[in-house]
Amino acid sequence: SFAQHFEKSYHAQMESFVQRIRSFREGEEKVHHNVSLERTKFLEHIVDACERSVALGGSEIRVDDEAPPMPSLRTYDDTTALRVRDQYQTMRKLQTVEHVRKCRAKYGALGTRKMTVWEALAELEGFVDVSDPDVELPNLHHLYQTAEGIRAKGLPDWLQLVGFIHDLGKVIHLRGCKEDGTSLDAQWSIVGDTFVVGCALPDKIIFPQFNAANPDMANPELSTETGMYAPGCGLDNTLVAYGHDEYMYEVLRQNPNVKLPKEALYIVRYHSLYPWHDAGCYAALESDYDRCMKGWVKLFNQFDLYTKRNIPYTAEDLASMRDYYSGLIDKYLPGKLDW
Repeated sequence: SFAQHFEKSYHAQMESFVQRIRSFREGEEKVHHNVSLERTKFLEHIVDACERSVALGGSEIRVDDEAPPMPSLRTYDDTTALRVRDQYQTMRKLQTVEHVRKCRAKYGALGTRKMTVWEALAELEGFVDVSDPDVELPNLHHLYQTAEGIRAKGLPDWLQLVGFIHDLGKVIHLRGCKEDGTSLDAQWSIVGDTFVVGCALPDKIIFPQFNAANPDMANPELSTETGMYAPGCGLDNTLVAYGHDEYMYEVLRQNPNVKLPKEALYIVRYHSLYPWHDAGCYAALESDYDRCMKGWVKLFNQFDLYTKRNIPYTAEDLASMRDYYSGLIDKYLPGKLDW
């Protein structure tokens, strides 16, 4: 149909434009037909607007050249807290192909516990993400902040709910153990930026100096750009460092009463894969489906990051928000779920 051809053409043209801007970002002086582009922050807004437009099906999104500067977040250098550096060093060393396969088999077998979403959320009231350099509040506050940011922009209610439950997989600590890195004391298989195992660890990953400690990198078959994967195989056919993303994805995928769209499950599964959706790595592994869905992840990421505040909500605020999100939970995630 015309509509299908138009949609296909729109996505192809938008992806082409975004790639041209990205190539300019990476240092090329000329972009397409020798047209020079001025190095201004406005280009960053254009790219972000394009990717949000793709995610929302072609909706117009205003590009604001006077957008306020974003707060400085995700700073990973010599000034980063030692607890954060230690977390990433351990994660980089121990997240191997063997470990990910073990965790997927062990924690992907659900049913050992049944909880409603609210019961699961209560288990995060005291959970503090040791990998987060920006916020020291219990994770539950971050979920409210993310969801409320999405809600304030009038985005779809299912995306608001994704904001509210995207880190809920951290309740894996209820089933976890220190040996697997899935406990409150050892969180290296729960939190932190993820990466694809079974292929080369990218230099654009945070703390790249820890990459050499991963034993898989000593295996020639696992240390090339595509490693043990076929080019273009798609992220769903790779193994990503195990964490709360994968666990929550399985909870959503396996429970038959979940009514969220496929875009929601994709965001949950890959929102911590920063080397991919933020740094542009793993292009050789991407499928057309990944390239199409990336816009949703990048749209969501703006709220995951830039709504963070080290200010707790009042009891009155929490009560009001609970009423609203109870309606979304009843609509998309009703009843008790297998965990």
